[in-house]
Amino acid sequence: MISRWFNGVKNLTSIGVFIILFAAISFCLPQEAENDECLRIFEGHNFWVESVVFSPDGRYIVSGSRDKTIKLWSVGTGECLRTFEGHKDVVLSVAFSPDGKYIVSGSGDKTIKLWSVGTGECLRTFEGHKFVVYSIVISPDGKCIASGSWDNTIKLWSVGTGECLRTFEGHKNWVYSVTFSPDGKCIASGSWDNTIKLWSVGTGECLRTFEGHKNWVYSVTFSPDGKYIASGSWDKTIKLWSVWTGECLRTFEGHKDVVLSVAFSPDGKYIVSGSGDKTIKLWSVWTGECLRTFEGHKDGVLSVAFSPDREYIVSGSRDNTIKLWAFPYYEMKVKELLTYRERTIRKLEEEKQEKIDSLYRKGEFET
Repeated sequence: MISRWFNGVKNLTSIGVFIILFAAISFCLPQEAENDECLRIFEGHNFWVESVVFSPDGRYIVSGSRDKTIKLWSVGTGECLRTFEGHKDVVLSVAFSPDGKYIVSGSGDKTIKLWSVGTGECLRTFEGHKFVVYSIVISPDGKCIASGSWDNTIKLWSVGTGECLRTFEGHKNWVYSVTFSPDGKCIASGSWDNTIKLWSVGTGECLRTFEGHKNWVYSVTFSPDGKYIASGSWDKTIKLWSVWTGECLRTFEGHKDVVLSVAFSPDGKYIVSGSGDKTIKLWSVWTGECLRTFEGHKDGVLSVAFSPDREYIVSGSRDNTIKLWAFPYYEMKVKELLTYRERTIRKLEEEKQEKIDSLYRKGEFET
């Protein structure tokens, strides 16, 4: 009886090995080959590229730079399709509207601007912050903009009217990053007071303060399901937080310099981070393992983002360039299979031991 059970484990392990070998072979096929080489370099900015983001359809990238301009790029050709000019100081943050028709930008000139992607025209300027606007984000329904500023506040704006709907106060230092929850009901903010705060869009109330970073919080982002927040800090770490409990679930360590940008993959399985150490790292959300390091930038990486289909990662750097990288899909699948196999074998071993213990208790164990 026991020997038959052991054979079942061996057979399952063999099947697992077969699956892994099949995946590994697929990974090595020339037509599907992927590696950490840069697929494309976008050049044209004359100063640091502070912010990069994909359009909702993944066909375009928009970038904001310390050269005071915003640029629209074709992912397919690398061509600069349009340059948006109008800010009087550095452009520190850019975002696409959910329908892809508009771009929003935040600047050192204390303003936010709304641009038409089709014409390049500045449609509206939002004024009210007393200092640098370092981070902007558009709500999932496209009706509101949230902005984080060096005046220590977050402001909520109406896209349609330009009116400031609400000011969120509570941070004790500069606000460097803001992000909407996927349902648009909350805003998370990261600050140089070393904290992350969660705010109610409807009431303006601070719902929770997340503490644990040992230095400035430079970047925050929600997971696609809205259950988690990832934060990047001057303390060189990334932290994963539970939105509902405020607990730090995991700390990702490996960067040799400050973490300047973090982003979740569309499926929520991975986090990508950009650092002052000139690298981009890809992390497993659930194991905390660094799965891949992308190298190629000649200076710090200020901004990173996933494409909507997860096929690409884009990065903006202090070397004035934007780089496009392939997401290592097949390699990640092999790693997932290996992890699944290890967990399955561990579970089977536990079940096997439980069965042996049960037989011992019944006096039925045979040698």
